[in-house]
Amino acid sequence: MRDLCRETHTTTHHFTFHSRAHETYVHLDHFLGTLDLQQIITDIEIEAHSLSDHTEVVADFEIPSKKQTYHPWRLQETLLQRPEVVKQSDQATTNYLATNDIPDIPIKILWNAWKAVIRGEFLAISATNNTLCRVKGEHLNKRVREPDCIHVCTYRCTQSAATAQGDKEAACTVGSR
Repeated sequence: MRDLCRETHTTTHHFTFHSRAHETYVHLDHFLGTLDLQQIITDIEIEAHSLSDHTEVVADFEIPSKKQTYHPWRLQETLLQRPEVVKQSDQATTNYLATNDIPDIPIKILWNAWKAVIRGEFLAISATNNTLCRVKGEHLNKRVREPDCIHVCTYRCTQSAATAQGDKEAACTVGSR
């Protein structure tokens, strides 16, 4: 942490506290920050003295905006290898055409709207698959860690019991079993 006001104004002396009793000026109030914060400061000043014996340290920042990145949607082709997904997409297409195949609607609009509907179906299937995989992974991690937890708990209980009985040799051999 560093005093960003003092580092910004290296050639001038600024004071933030005036003691009327001693007629002294001191730099008591600081604007502390990191080097990263200093890089986005556009202006930092100590305000004029007012009714208080302390003055304000005011900083202006230019916060960089995050750039929006465009990630085009792509079909996970492995989904099409699963028969239940193909059946679900066929059913969604049948339902869509039954509802929207009206003679007054141009085929191009019907086609573009169907692409949005089927994309939504595939996104929903992917999201469900991702959730199931995550839950399954968490369950497997828990099952893998269970024996370790049992071992550690058994070791600690045995070690504390041996130590409580004053048997240091037994306490030391527990870890080597």
